[in-house]
Amino acid sequence: MNSMNSGNNIVQLIDYNQLAKQFIEFFYSKWTTAPEEFLTNGLLFEYSKMNFNGNLLKGVDFIKQMVEMKNAGIIFSNINCHALDSGSRRIDIMTSGMINQKNFSQYFLIVFDKTSWKIQNSILNIFI
Repeated sequence: MNSMNSGNNIVQLIDYNQLAKQFIEFFYSKWTTAPEEFLTNGLLFEYSKMNFNGNLLKGVDFIKQMVEMKNAGIIFSNINCHALDSGSRRIDIMTSGMINQKNFSQYFLIVFDKTSWKIQNSILNIFI
């Protein structure tokens, strides 16, 4: 095996672009159907943070904002996704598209934590 594909460098052992696309599909699908499940499905740390249009939300408040938006009828469309490896266990993901017919962009830093990928931080901007 090539030395670049061995050891603890998880990002080099996977197709991180494919993982990013799968992550985004799962994340936005879950957001529109049952975002409260993010509290129990292991995708977030207790200390995960989201900057939502300049407001810092941590942990449970991150989820509360998502639930409020879901209850208001959030619809995602035309989502584009780009990813970049950021070390051996981190992936930066940038998405853009439409939320309820308004342009948005969202950045994620996901990290590999023992057995799964989790959101460390996210920045979400909705452009009015």
